Amino acid sequence: MRYIFSLISFLILASSANAKTFEVNTQHSFVNFELDYMKVSTVKGAFEDFRGVFDWDDQKKELKDIEFVIKSESINTRDAKRDNHLRRKDFFHVKKYPHISFKGTKVISKNQTPIKVIGEVTIKGVKKEMAFDIDWKGLHRDPVDKKKRSLFFEVEGSINRQDFDITWNKALDQGGWVVGEKVDFEIVVEANPTDSRAAFSRFYMKKSDVLPGTTDKESVFGSDNLEKKNFKINDIPKTLVSSEAKGPTPEYGKSLKDIFIGFFLFLALCAAGFFLKKKSLSILETKMGEKKAELLSDFILYALLFVVAVVLAPYMGYSKYFS
Repeated sequence: MRYIFSLISFLILASSANAKTFEVNTQHSFVNFELDYMKVSTVKGAFEDFRGVFDWDDQKKELKDIEFVIKSESINTRDAKRDNHLRRKDFFHVKKYPHISFKGTKVISKNQTPIKVIGEVTIKGVKKEMAFDIDWKGLHRDPVDKKKRSLFFEVEGSINRQDFDITWNKALDQGGWVVGEKVDFEIVVEANPTDSRAAFSRFYMKKSDVLPGTTDKESVFGSDNLEKKNFKINDIPKTLVSSEAKGPTPEYGKSLKDIFIGFFLFLALCAAGFFLKKKSLSILETKMGEKKAELLSDFILYALLFVVAVVLAPYMGYSKYFS
């Protein structure tokens, strides 16, 4: 009996060995939406801050365990006044509900190709099961790094915003409403295995760190965070949420204040370096020849400048997260 149990366990492990966890490459992926406006036009927009992970077994052609989180504050319709309104209580109420989330529960395939995903959508604390279409593109080799392959697909669907307690509207004089109820969306995905990063983005994407004792998914979202009712931005590891992170994230160097601080610190330390060179040169010349003293003091100066450049790099817009 013990051997039978061991054999079953081995077969289960072997069957799941080919499944890989993929993380959405946010530099090459998009979350777009559109809805009717005043019955005569269309508002189009996007969410610019999101994260997603899922498992793909290329041997079984099986897609599962899809988890996707959007930071609702990142909405962008190219109109600052409208975007600020969308962030308030009338619409997404981002202070109370900072995230929109999706957790896949079932994937329907046809001819070993995923064609539909069913799962739970949570917006403003309202959770509903919905089904969306998948346009599967499959695995493709990276044109730069032939050893890497990325997954491509698109998810399309529609939701009724009123189902999620987003009910604000105004009546038009000629009849009808300012904002339509139906919201069409399109999510364009390029995803990479969590043990690699895309060639085109290798200088801009930080490879996700797998925390000790956690799965790849837990390293992206935190263990069981998507199950929490009141999901907070702090539940996502800070290295993955640039706008909330402290320290030298890719967004850190974009602050004008940080750039000025780094620039003036660099100038000050350079001046200090040349002062130390002059002092060390006068001391070294008494103990060795003029040429040797000059070479050694130059080496000390350049070594100091190199250390200064590395330390101040995050303030100037560069850091270890870019490599």
